[in-house]
Amino acid sequence: MNELDRLRRGAHGPWLLAGALSTALALFAVACISVTRHVSAPQVSSEASAALEEARTWARSNEPAARERSRAAVQRAIALAPDWIGPRRVYDEMRRDDLLGIEALAEHRAALEKNPDDPVELYLAGRLEGSLGYDRFLRAAQVAPNLAWSQHGLGFISAEHHDWALAVRHAELALSLARDPWERSYFTATLARYLVGGEKLRPALAVLEALTVTETIRRLVIKRASAAVIKNQAMNEGMKTLRKVGIEKALEGITTLEEVWRVTAEDQ
Repeated sequence: MNELDRLRRGAHGPWLLAGALSTALALFAVACISVTRHVSAPQVSSEASAALEEARTWARSNEPAARERSRAAVQRAIALAPDWIGPRRVYDEMRRDDLLGIEALAEHRAALEKNPDDPVELYLAGRLEGSLGYDRFLRAAQVAPNLAWSQHGLGFISAEHHDWALAVRHAELALSLARDPWERSYFTATLARYLVGGEKLRPALAVLEALTVTETIRRLVIKRASAAVIKNQAMNEGMKTLRKVGIEKALEGITTLEEVWRVTAEDQ
């Protein structure tokens, strides 16, 4: 049982205080590494991104051969970018759907026996271990400060314990280290979810609004166009206002109309 599990199961006494302190210090150290080194992550090739997007598209299809085509596309993405976690994570999901999750975890653990500090294998093994993967996520973040997925994993653990402030911090770091458009979208949605968990509705809606930025809007930003001009262009391209998104969330039961009116008053 790792340190976090002992905390979660309600251990008491001096050890609890020491364990909590060491956990907090470890997470603080990871955050400091990321900030002080100004780390960045190399972008993957457009071919690898396209292969992963093809895999995800086929995964949503009902065609008879869709699953085989999805698997072939994700394996192509892995071959094009061997150090990219994105497609390997998707491949693990496919294996888990095929009831081969235990075998996948065994392979990651075997790889770690050969190289205990392989950050990619640390994350992939930790993810399949669920909440027990905390130590692996933490180690991956320490040995590879520019690995977005280790921050994502730490954010997941923090969210499980309703530490929304820490979850948001890790989600922001993951987003800053995203290596392709799909990762940016995925980490943005995750960040919004954690903001909602921490009852930060307006920031969450703002994050979701910014999820899609077209080339036209990018040019307007570069030209330092006014906020009104940028907003009008975004709305012409189909962007929803904070109030519209908020109303949808209210209808889904995530928030209330009263809260939507309150936080979007100035948006009108």
